[in-house]
Amino acid sequence: MLGVASVTKVESKFKDNQVDTDLQAKLKHHIVQTEFGNFSVYIQGDLQAKKEGVVFLTVHDIGSNHKPLVRFSTLPCMDEISSRALFVHICLPGQDRDAGDFGADYPSMQDLSFGLWNILVHLKLPNVIGLGVGAGANILCRLAIHSPDKVLGLLAI
Repeated sequence: MLGVASVTKVESKFKDNQVDTDLQAKLKHHIVQTEFGNFSVYIQGDLQAKKEGVVFLTVHDIGSNHKPLVRFSTLPCMDEISSRALFVHICLPGQDRDAGDFGADYPSMQDLSFGLWNILVHLKLPNVIGLGVGAGANILCRLAIHSPDKVLGLLAI
């Protein structure tokens, strides 16, 4: 049985390197606590206005974080899509900048996919299009298998 998520809202502006300060996206940072770990969720766009439209859920590879996918979504060639869609960028537990050691009990790929399900339910997102890289693609595929009603499509890299 899946647990109930709780969330803490934190406004965020990147300051950790020059590329991040040049990003045009305004991201809202949420920390969603699940039984599978604490996920950092970065919302690009207006959650209330766009959650019934096209929603992209991005998940990075292990050893990375959400920032490459934020950079991708803010490229000039993505302006038409970004202006009409909501992007929900996930930073997996322990992958945030300055995150401490997670320890030996890191959640399995399956558990992380259940954590994503908790995030979708908590944010009241009816369905998403997944965009995942490496392990993030694997996690999104698992989400699509156990919750096909939540995933309209996948771009797995």
